[in-house]
Amino acid sequence: MADYETTAALREKLSYNAKTGVLRWRGGDIAGCLNSTGYRVIRMDKKLMYAHRIAWALHYGTWPDGDLDHKNRDKSDNRIANLRMASRSRNVANAPARGSLPKGCYQLKGRSRWYSQIVVDGKVKRLGTFPTQEAAAAAFKREHRAAHGGFSHCEAR
Repeated sequence: MADYETTAALREKLSYNAKTGVLRWRGGDIAGCLNSTGYRVIRMDKKLMYAHRIAWALHYGTWPDGDLDHKNRDKSDNRIANLRMASRSRNVANAPARGSLPKGCYQLKGRSRWYSQIVVDGKVKRLGTFPTQEAAAAAFKREHRAAHGGFSHCEAR
């Protein structure tokens, strides 16, 4: 099915407010619900679809070619100004750190030293060992911003 036919079918069932990011059924109710990972999903013809991808299709008239990134990392914020096309690695670059340590920062086992590393285009780059967690995190942040530009959101912890 061609993109315009798919988006035309979506427009028959849904409306999209690009400023608020809200998708509504033509009857007026907000479409979908939040899933366990924080994304809004909508059931369309027995198929579960991500609201941000539907929003993109309704706004631009075509499905996104690859990943969509939420600039502010709020998975439920589907305002068109918050969505951008991204490669998988750029999308992951914008993801928050997991766990309690800063992103890209690790403690050497059994030692009071730290190291940092970054993955760019599938290749691991060791950034060195450092006397403190803060120094390791700072090295990662510098490299991350250089490698990923506007997709880099290394938060301070």
